[in-house]
Formats: sequence, structure tokens, C-alpha cells
Amino acid sequence: MSRWIALIIIGALVVLGASGCILVVNDEHSAHGIHIDKDSSLLARSIAKELDDDDSLRYSDISVSEDDGIVILHGDVDSVDSLQYAIDVAARYAGVETVVSKLSVEVDLD
Repeated sequence: MSRWIALIIIGALVVLGASGCILVVNDEHSAHGIHIDKDSSLLARSIAKELDDDDSLRYSDISVSEDDGIVILHGDVDSVDSLQYAIDVAARYAGVETVVSKLSVEVDLD
């Protein structure tokens, strides 16, 4: 229960700091690395490639999808800073109107 509260609090903090972006915190999991669906748009592939090449996200597990300028990031990151950074990377691409983050951060409350 406390993990959910922490995720909600983190989500609220990141939404306040993510100007022009929508953030949805969700507890979804996938395999390690950055994933690109073979049917993804060129925009989603470009964003995923940049995220994959970035050493600061080496412990992240992110997949990227895009539909009509709406980019959705799914997966797990290791910190709130990594979450915000992934959103910022996606948001700076031409053609991106909105970034929806379904990224989750595991927080140890002990």
C-alpha cells in the first residue's frame, strides 16, 4: 500500500515539474532495455533510439509508442530524475504534441 502512495506522490511531483506534458504513473513491467515495436512510427523509433543510446538511462526499461503526435512511454526507470529526463527527451522532438508517461519508479520507503 505504501508503494502505491509513493508512486502517486512521485507522479504528482513530476506532473508539477513537467510543463506541457501529461504524466500518468502506472505499474507496468517489461523486459530490460528500450523497446521499439516493429510497427512503430519513425518518430517513436527515433525517440527510443535516443533513449537507448543514453548512458544515464542504462538501468531503465522503456518502450515507446506514438500515435498522431501523442508519445507514450511505458516501463520502469530507476529514479524520478530518469523519469523526468525520458519525458524531456521525448517532448523536444518535432511533431510531439503530448508525452504520456506510464513509467514507474520503485521507491524504497525503509
